[in-house]
Amino acid sequence: MARNSNRGGSSSGLTPAMIEALKRRGYNQNQIAEMYGISRQRVSQIKYKWGQYTLSPRERAKEIFPFKVPRDPFQRSAADKRLRDHAEYAITGGAGMSKEKLQRLRWFYEKLRRTNTILIFGLHIPPSPQVSTGGYAYVPRTPEDDDFIVRFNEDCELSEEEKLLWRFPPVLPEV
Repeated sequence: MARNSNRGGSSSGLTPAMIEALKRRGYNQNQIAEMYGISRQRVSQIKYKWGQYTLSPRERAKEIFPFKVPRDPFQRSAADKRLRDHAEYAITGGAGMSKEKLQRLRWFYEKLRRTNTILIFGLHIPPSPQVSTGGYAYVPRTPEDDDFIVRFNEDCELSEEEKLLWRFPPVLPEV
């Protein structure tokens, strides 16, 4: 079979422009991959290697995540999910987020306020009743924490501007 010689093309026929169009119609990378019989990683490769692309709010959220978190088991924890939701909310103001996601995020903010805690991450943190996977812990807030929802660690590589996104939002999600 001849390779597709179009710049920006792939052997699947999928192009960066097609990916963008499908994403605007509401499809995610997993769904696009399934439609074309390729992996989600291949969709990402096509998008980044050949295309001019815009990041989705969730992709932008991954770029500004404050911690280097291994996929298993930590990214399955509720704490990790709420942080990803927070980043998306900080970027979009909640536009495009499901009612359920916004409700869980509101509960997360209320919990942090009610318990006067902040979230930390470290590979050495063992599982606990609050975070069964470990890696994350809710610890007492200190005056230095200001209105941040996370305490940055030595591995954090965010700019000062990006760190500002990790504060309590001025307006809680409406549900």
